[in-house]
Amino acid sequence: EEWLKHNDIIELLERKFHGGKVWALVDCCHSGGFGEAVMEKCNASNRSLNVQYGCIMSTPAPYTAGEEWTMTECFIKAFRGELQCSKDLQYLSKTPCSILNENTTHATTNTIS
Repeated sequence: EEWLKHNDIIELLERKFHGGKVWALVDCCHSGGFGEAVMEKCNASNRSLNVQYGCIMSTPAPYTAGEEWTMTECFIKAFRGELQCSKDLQYLSKTPCSILNENTTHATTNTIS
């Protein structure tokens, strides 16, 4: 089986978006790996990338997300103006990712510019 790898996506973005900015909204089982791959590429290239990245991922690396696409559903509802904060965000707060975040004692933030 062929899988689209995080590094393949980053290589494509690096070739096509010279000097551009990319916001990546990644909602898949291993979405945290995308941010990790961006940081690895950045460090390997001596912090010299063609693109400025902003990443929102449904789960941190190395954890995996569930199968319900909850983050994507909330973004779609928000873009349509249909997000009901009391209902939808309460549901979102019960997903495995949010439980993981509640139990995580520290967070790491990386900025690439």
